[in-house]
Amino acid sequence: MSGSNKARMQVLLTSMLSHLKATEGQVKFSDVSAKLNTDILSSADFIKLWKDCAKICYDEKAETMWYKHDFAIRSKTELLDLLKANVQVGGLDVKAVKAGYSGVIDAIKELEAEGQILVLRTKDGTPKTVYFNSLQDAVPRKYPSSTEFKAYWDKVTVPNDDEVSRVLAQAGLSVTEMASGKPTATKTKTKGKSRGRKAKITNTHLEGVDLSLAFK
Repeated sequence: MSGSNKARMQVLLTSMLSHLKATEGQVKFSDVSAKLNTDILSSADFIKLWKDCAKICYDEKAETMWYKHDFAIRSKTELLDLLKANVQVGGLDVKAVKAGYSGVIDAIKELEAEGQILVLRTKDGTPKTVYFNSLQDAVPRKYPSSTEFKAYWDKVTVPNDDEVSRVLAQAGLSVTEMASGKPTATKTKTKGKSRGRKAKITNTHLEGVDLSLAFK
């Protein structure tokens, strides 16, 4: 195989992967060939290239191929089963699931409404990570008042930031002081009194002796 032909096949493989990744479900060989404007079965070298690709799955009898996503999910039930199987591992990244299952957002909404999963969202409310709710059956039995408590909890209104700042200002406090929990106090430095240093007296045993006489 020449270098130019090998490079062309790599370009075709890249285009094939992009097309399969963007298409949900299985795609006919003929449809892929039409998309690439190249018969994907015309070259033995190219057939081996895409068959050896780890991201391409295929069914020779049905003459179909599809992209191998990280999660092969096609329904709400399959999503729930996957979460149950990985409950000890942690949450599931919604973005990774959505790459292979476009209906994941609707499935998440339904499962959350049923209380079967827990959803961690971004600031704009987009589902980011989902977890299987392993306590959905235990909580009502263990805490029978949970439903009543939830009704009261939902009625509690949280004041907005402006209201909080106004109340704190009336109390002579700031948001920073309340967050720290410690009152700020101004420390006044006091200057210590200067003490005179006493001179050290040495050679007291020579007191009264005229040393000049010893050198005459």
